Formats: sequence, structure tokens, C-alpha cells
Amino acid sequence: MGNLSIVEAADAADITDYLDEVAEVSVSRAKMQHQLLGMAFRLAVLGRAIHTSENPMPHVLCPVRKPTVPHPITRQQAQDMYRYIN
Repeated sequence: MGNLSIVEAADAADITDYLDEVAEVSVSRAKMQHQLLGMAFRLAVLGRAIHTSENPMPHVLCPVRKPTVPHPITRQQAQDMYRYIN
């Protein structure tokens, strides 16, 4: 996205796809980039480079971490842990 102008990059669907790809590797990095893009578009609106209605970020959801499913440890894992502690 670095080679696009602010007007060319103002497509909510493209930004969402991009952030989804980043989130597959690192959700925290995707959240940071969402925040940076939001700031860039707010600055573009304030600087009158784009109109408020052209800001795509209100339509782009911030990536969220998928909850992990807890699972009980096995008897063997419990025994190994007990041996390690003692």
C-alpha cells in the first residue's frame, strides 16, 4: 500500500483485505496498521486532501484476536509438571 496515493488507497474493501492478511501473521501488527491508517486518513481530511465522506476507515473494523480454547492437561503432563517442580 505504500506506493498508493491517499485517494487511491481510500477503498474500505481493499484495506480490510490487507489488514486481514496482516492479521494472519500478527493481530497486534494489524491493529497498529489500522490505527496508523486511521490517523493518516484523519490528517488527509483535516488537510482537505479528501472529503470526510471519502474516509474509508469508519467502515473498516479493527482486527481482533481469535480467542484461544483452553484444554485440560493430560495425566502425563500433570505428572511431568509435578516432577519438574519437585
